[in-house]
Amino acid sequence: MLKEQNLEKDHRPDIDGLRAVAVVLVVLFHAFPGVVPGGFVGVDVFFVISGYLISGNIISRVEAEFFTLSDFYVRRARRILPALALTIAATLAAGWLLLAPPAYETLGLHALAGALFFPNLIFWHEVGYFDAAAETKPLLHLWSLGIEEQFYLLWPLLLMLLGRRPKILVRALCIIVAASLAYSCYATFRSPAAGFYSPISRLWELGAGGILFILVRRPRRNGILSTAGIVLIAASAFLLKKTSPFPGLAAIPPVAGAALIIASGSRVLERRLPELLGRMSYPLYLWHWPLLSFATTNGMDSPQQRMALVFVSLLLSALTYQLIEKPIRFGSLRNIGVVVSCAAMASLAGLSGFVFLTRGIPERLPPDVMSALDLTRYKPDTDARYPACWLDATAPFEAFARECRIGTTLIWGDSHAARLYSGFKETGIDVAQFTRNGCMPSLDTKSQSTCDVSNADIIADIERLKPRRVIIFAAWLNHGTDWQVNDDRSEAIERAVARLRQTVDDILVIGPAPVWMPDLPSEVFQFWSTNRTLPDRMKPVARPYHDVDVALAAAVKPHGARFISLYDALCDPDGCLTHTPTSRSDLFSWDYGHFTTSGARSVVQLLQLNIE
Repeated sequence: MLKEQNLEKDHRPDIDGLRAVAVVLVVLFHAFPGVVPGGFVGVDVFFVISGYLISGNIISRVEAEFFTLSDFYVRRARRILPALALTIAATLAAGWLLLAPPAYETLGLHALAGALFFPNLIFWHEVGYFDAAAETKPLLHLWSLGIEEQFYLLWPLLLMLLGRRPKILVRALCIIVAASLAYSCYATFRSPAAGFYSPISRLWELGAGGILFILVRRPRRNGILSTAGIVLIAASAFLLKKTSPFPGLAAIPPVAGAALIIASGSRVLERRLPELLGRMSYPLYLWHWPLLSFATTNGMDSPQQRMALVFVSLLLSALTYQLIEKPIRFGSLRNIGVVVSCAAMASLAGLSGFVFLTRGIPERLPPDVMSALDLTRYKPDTDARYPACWLDATAPFEAFARECRIGTTLIWGDSHAARLYSGFKETGIDVAQFTRNGCMPSLDTKSQSTCDVSNADIIADIERLKPRRVIIFAAWLNHGTDWQVNDDRSEAIERAVARLRQTVDDILVIGPAPVWMPDLPSEVFQFWSTNRTLPDRMKPVARPYHDVDVALAAAVKPHGARFISLYDALCDPDGCLTHTPTSRSDLFSWDYGHFTTSGARSVVQLLQLNIE
């Protein structure tokens, strides 16, 4: 018992300070991504710390001959479950009040995965072209907790078997770490979702902490090395971006930086403030993202509001640490707290499963509201010739099927243009279709990107097919918000139109559609939540629609093509139409801008007025 008490008291305040660095980076990245664009590396710092401390705890107990798996998991439960259960419960309660059933259904799935420690696998599965924005997932940050818990399943067994054979253990860990790093590098470029969410691609970061404990059990004071570690972490946080390939090789600097700080200690991080912040870093990590997520989806996105939410997160974290975490980990609730926490997690898993299986408990809302919200489950590829004439971004041009070339009217553009086809299906007009995810329909003679090569092939095919009419449409604002007359984009579109006019009599270029964030059904739900009626019109996301219209019109009209402003057709000073003439719940879009079938049909009717 005395040995165990000594192990429990083996505490390093500098590691708490390093935790503070990690959580501050993550919180700043989520709250102010422009300030710390690579702040997500704070999670990688956490992984190294966890690998070091968990491995050290296991190895020390194995050597002292009182390590048991049951004791290990009880201590893990005491550390992880209380604050996690509280966060999940609060998030589900907030979702009941703030989220539409489809979003609440998704939250139920994420909460269930979080309670059972496989959220990273769920988020990995959800990644795709039409995946919801990260800001709409209040429990997205639990992916890292899932990886740590999966690490805890096998790591203790390995250390228990080899803990008293340090040479063999180091060799085994080095092989595991090297293999995991190699996979991480491979997956980061070949399957970025797997690289980010797979426990295999992150194992090397936790394993590096384990090797570090075996090699350096006590810090060897070295100010140069600890400073170098801080520089590596800071450089990664400020130089990396959200779009940087990660983890892979890019994760080595923050992992190495964390290892250097742990190995050499840091007097700066031992000070009282970073140590206190580090002690409450876990509840701070849990609380900050749900608050920011709910705020963003409800329009509270100003810097002042985000700063206020960060302070609220700090307050909740301090209360959670003082009133829940400390009593259960170190105080009078040490034994009963584990039982209550496990029971709470089991109950939350059941409640989350109920929310998911009932599809977000739709009985909370009137039928017409539910009808509009059901569109968030829309299957956009069922009536738009996917994947025959609607290709993924990386598919070769040869993947376009023969049927895509049949028709006197031809649609050319991106996924938004692909959705127009569903509106033509009932018109009796034969429609050809060349559409590809994320590709702006234009002609860039200098670029060799997949989009530009495909566009050149499309133009050549159109010249051969000689359709009577070509309709060009895209989510133009996805390609920048700084459009000007005669800029590179409008000139590339002008080249395409000029080339097509040599063989096509009638060319229609359609301007941008209104943009909704996070999606039109959610915006309509928020309007209903306040006004208890569905809207006819709403203000879309502020974008330079007029600037794009002017640039496109100037580019195409000199060549005899016609330009149609979709924004002018759908919007007036009071806002943009949210629904078709059929019903207020029959919305134009199921996400931020892709048309539903009825929405596409209404747009096609508008186009026919211009065609005739």
